[in-house]
Amino acid sequence: MNNSFLQSNQWEEFQKSVGRYVLRIDNQLIIKNNLPLGKSYLTCFKPDILDDKIESFLSQVKDIAKDENCIFFHLEPANSQQRTANRQQQIANSEPRTANSQQRTAKCMQPKQSLILDISKSEEDILSQMHQKTRYNIRLAEKKGVKIRISNDIKDVDLFWELAKDTSSRSEFHFHSKQYYQKMVEILGKKYNILDLIVGEYDNKALVVLIILYYQNQAIYLHGASSNKNRNLMAPYLAQWKAILEAKKRNCKEYDFWGISPLKRESRNSKFEIRNLDHPWNGITKFKLGFAPNGKYIEYPDAQDVVYQKTVYNLYQSYKRVRGR
Repeated sequence: MNNSFLQSNQWEEFQKSVGRYVLRIDNQLIIKNNLPLGKSYLTCFKPDILDDKIESFLSQVKDIAKDENCIFFHLEPANSQQRTANRQQQIANSEPRTANSQQRTAKCMQPKQSLILDISKSEEDILSQMHQKTRYNIRLAEKKGVKIRISNDIKDVDLFWELAKDTSSRSEFHFHSKQYYQKMVEILGKKYNILDLIVGEYDNKALVVLIILYYQNQAIYLHGASSNKNRNLMAPYLAQWKAILEAKKRNCKEYDFWGISPLKRESRNSKFEIRNLDHPWNGITKFKLGFAPNGKYIEYPDAQDVVYQKTVYNLYQSYKRVRGR
């Protein structure tokens, strides 16, 4: 069984529900993404492929790419290095190559860095290892009357979507369509019961909504949105804490905070520090580090694009740069 939810059968069904063509090659999930003028590209996130199977795998992908008029295949390796930040980033040991194709290092579409909190310990131990200010803000939100409820009601996607507009207005976060999140709740939440909305409210108004996915022994904080109003109530802190407690109820052993900016630290016993002071995710990274200052830091290898149509690929990349994505 693959360790990533991005290769799961449930994620495959969800991708189908939002209108994407999906297929499996050597049991690895491949997703087709449509582009204008009948073009497209393929993606594969965190597959389980043995080194001696890569050449065969890529040969089969190339055949599909030709049939589907794909300009490139985007691959994000699953093997990761659990690092202290003074170690150099390492790219995956084997680099896929095919005849008449070009391989290029690419920007990851999924988070490249992640922070994982061990939640197998007691509630008291989990709280005690948090940053003091984080514990204070959790208690403050409770004292101020912020209420948290767990939901998989599709109607609550409306609350998430409105808060997503607030979040986009103050930070460089891009959200999917509202229908995307509705299907996520419909398939992963209501049908398979592996996804929750964590809704934080004050005076009957939503201040924060988190989207949490449960897969194997992990809870993954996939998406979050919060209000520009009543930020002094610290609702996101209490929502995260309640999400952690809900994950423990579901017998999860780890809580994956998912996307963060790159970290570093001088030694195993020193604190994590943000590596790039200009990274747009530094604010949310500081927030997440408050919950897991000694958490497990994971940095995945660079993504690889196997390019089949060089001219069109270069035009597409230029277009993305102009759009700032």
